[in-house]
Amino acid sequence: TNFSLLSKSVERNGFHNVKLFNCCVGNHDGKVDLMLSAENPAHNSVVWKVGDKSISVPCVTLDSLALKEGLERIDLMILDVEGAEPMVLSGARHLLDEGRITRIIMEYSPDVWLENPALLTQMFRHYKVFEIRKSFKRLSLESLPSYRANLYLKMSSEI
Repeated sequence: TNFSLLSKSVERNGFHNVKLFNCCVGNHDGKVDLMLSAENPAHNSVVWKVGDKSISVPCVTLDSLALKEGLERIDLMILDVEGAEPMVLSGARHLLDEGRITRIIMEYSPDVWLENPALLTQMFRHYKVFEIRKSFKRLSLESLPSYRANLYLKMSSEI
């Protein structure tokens, strides 16, 4: 459903510089179980149990997709993947380490990051992190919010 809506949006808006992939982006290449939300397909998740049904879908890492597609860099990556943000970023370790993702806007859910402290430390090492509210508040690793928030990450100049 979501891929169909995205495809129609790209077509209706006349976007010609968009390539769509009908798969999940995560921390491994293979398959993953996508749990289907009974109320809203925008809340489908590979992390949270959002309904009683699931389907097995293809999964790729951003590193392998970038290699396959010859993608040199990502200027802006927007992540709102219902708790799978750490999984996506884990699958982009080479891109992150090489400074090939310049900016990230992402949903931050504290509970899913508790299991990923090393990745979180890496993100703060490579990026200046801001909470998006009415203004941008610069954050440190120690000042991350204890609630769900939207974050803006801008690559540090030292990379």
